[in-house]
Amino acid sequence: MLERAAFDVVPLGAVRQRDGESDPEYVARMSAALGEARCTHAWLCVPPGRHVPLQVEAAARRGIHVIGEKPWPYDPADLGAVAAGHHGVAPRVLVCFEYVLLSGVQAWRESQGGGAGLTFHGVFSVAAPDRLGIPALWNMGSHLAAIREWAVPESSVGSLRARYDAEPERRVWLEDASGTRVSEVDFLSSAEPILERFAAGATEGRGPVTELDPGFAARVSRVVAALEPWPGGADR
Repeated sequence: MLERAAFDVVPLGAVRQRDGESDPEYVARMSAALGEARCTHAWLCVPPGRHVPLQVEAAARRGIHVIGEKPWPYDPADLGAVAAGHHGVAPRVLVCFEYVLLSGVQAWRESQGGGAGLTFHGVFSVAAPDRLGIPALWNMGSHLAAIREWAVPESSVGSLRARYDAEPERRVWLEDASGTRVSEVDFLSSAEPILERFAAGATEGRGPVTELDPGFAARVSRVVAALEPWPGGADR
């Protein structure tokens, strides 16, 4: 997707922390690799874990902006090095909740007055099995929670459902106090270039994408955690 959008992409290998490698050693090695790549943005296409804050720190040392993947079960306070900045640069850290950039979701944000008095529901199921050991509600359901936090944060949470090995379905809807469905966004077959929109906003530092920071991601995580705690709780 990035190459189609005319970005220069430099994949980095050996991104796992090695056996016996301390956190400072790992951060230094990753920072050196990012420096050699001469990149301006680092997209962390990795599952969640304690390595992610360390990779963010490595990028911050180079003044490199960071794009992280959901789910994001980290406390923004753990990313203090990013807030402080390095080399006189305060890097941006953004989390890729690309579905908030759907035109229907944007219309909610502009027309629903925050969603007060409404109840938010969503379902996100995929036919694929769980390959990463991430609970479905955290993996796909975090996209649903992000849509709510983005477009209708004053709505109450009704049902958020996410499943692997199921009939594909991706939609969100709002109900009024009587239970009547007042609006729905079905995005299973959407051809909107939402990832391209996200990448453009992230790399250019403009538009609503810049609001999708770790603070936003933490609010999304709290919504999901209220329904299903993050396994082990070690990263929260």
